[in-house]
Amino acid sequence: MPAKHVVIPGGSGFLGRSLTDRLTARGDRVTILSRGQPASGDGWESVHWDGRSRGG
Repeated sequence: MPAKHVVIPGGSGFLGRSLTDRLTARGDRVTILSRGQPASGDGWESVHWDGRSRGG
């Protein structure tokens, strides 16, 4: 199966981290929408999003 790009809103919590670990382990690229500071790791990145506006 080809790798996918998955966006997870609120992915920095317990369930989001678990899902991110599973997805990156199978080769997918993950973007986490978070209210916190942007970060990145192996196969994932987070971007700041206020949860209300379209642009973040």
